[in-house]
Amino acid sequence: MPHRETHQKAKLLSLEALAVYILFFVVIKFGLNILAYTNPGVLGTSSNIVVQQIIQLTNNERAKTGLPPLTENTALGQAAEAKAQNMFAENYWAHFAPSL
Repeated sequence: MPHRETHQKAKLLSLEALAVYILFFVVIKFGLNILAYTNPGVLGTSSNIVVQQIIQLTNNERAKTGLPPLTENTALGQAAEAKAQNMFAENYWAHFAPSL
C-alpha cells in the first residue's frame, strides 16, 4: 500500500489548541490574582517580635563570632518605624517608595 501524505497541521498548533492554551493561562492568571488578594504576603502579615528581641537575637549570633554587642539607636529606630509606616501606607516592599 503506498504512503499517503495528509498534509495535516500538528494538533498542538491548531486554533482549538491555541484557544485552550489561552484559556488555561487566563485561568491561571485569574487564580494567582485571587491568591495574591486573599494572601497578601509580606506586607499583609503582622508579627509580635519586638525591637529588643531582634537586638538580643542579633547579639547572640554576634557573640558566637566574637563581635561586640549592638545597642539600640533611638534616631535609627524612629527612621525605621517611619519607613515601615510608609511601606504599609503605600503598599510596597522596596528601598525606594513609589511616590518618589
